[in-house]
Amino acid sequence: MSLDKTKIKPIPIQKTLSLINNFVISSTSFFNTFTENVETKISKISNKITELEILLAVLEAKLNSVPGIDIPVEQTPQQQPASQKAEQKSEIPLPQQDILPELNTSQQEYNESYSMPPPSVEEPQPVADPIDRSKYVEFEKFLKVGVPTFVVRAKVIAAGLDPTVLGLEPA
Repeated sequence: MSLDKTKIKPIPIQKTLSLINNFVISSTSFFNTFTENVETKISKISNKITELEILLAVLEAKLNSVPGIDIPVEQTPQQQPASQKAEQKSEIPLPQQDILPELNTSQQEYNESYSMPPPSVEEPQPVADPIDRSKYVEFEKFLKVGVPTFVVRAKVIAAGLDPTVLGLEPA
């Protein structure tokens, strides 16, 4: 039995539009509630992570204050000091200077003929008001482990110290 589709009447345009609008509205409503739930859950998790980081920083500071306990700090590649990165880059073998003796001698002749006196090195002037950095060591550790700056600034102010010494904006 074959169905002749030419004899079937089309669905009225108003009904089609209402069905499409209903679908769009219900889909949008679903996505809005879904994203709102996801956003609140992510916000709660972010707050918990921040609290844990602060607690971890406080515990590390307390552990570091106990004499005789040495806690090894593992460094991730992002936390490597610039000196270690420079050493890694300088491990590339450089060509020996004996390979091109003509260039070396011509460079020496050039240096001898156009030599300038060495620049005078001035001694750095002592700072009139030295800052006791030992008071800020604990707060520097907080910043290194990722404690939010507003928390560290509040702790520095609570300790009666100047937050600008650590590069923190004053409140």
